[in-house]
Amino acid sequence: MTQWQTIPEMVCSAAERFGDAEAIVDGSLRLTFAQDIDRIRCAARAFVDLGVRNGERVAIWAPNSAEWIIAAFGLLTAGGVLVPVNTRFKTEEAGDVIGRSGAKAVLVQKQFLGRDYTAPAGTPVIDLTSGFLSGGSRCAR
Repeated sequence: MTQWQTIPEMVCSAAERFGDAEAIVDGSLRLTFAQDIDRIRCAARAFVDLGVRNGERVAIWAPNSAEWIIAAFGLLTAGGVLVPVNTRFKTEEAGDVIGRSGAKAVLVQKQFLGRDYTAPAGTPVIDLTSGFLSGGSRCAR
């Protein structure tokens, strides 16, 4: 059995082994392992461009989706630390988790459950569907 040192190593290994097989199904969206790893690498560059450094935290306060998966693996690939926030939390509860974690940014899916996605002052709130994940430097736009 192959041993990986990191989650990104495991994801890259899966992409190498399974290439064109389906990796993510989210409604009508279907991504192969090869497509998934390309999107993860773009997301990683987007986090680096945002200024996320090794060991810095980023919160994801959003429902399960392809974007959530890509954001999480992209963040880990960039060296960041994932702070998952329960989508059922009220604004005050999520704000407490985000504030105490020291998250550098918060990724959300606006329009989900009619939530007011706010974060502590100075913490950017980025919509997962805004194109941020595909906006990293050296990524095809």
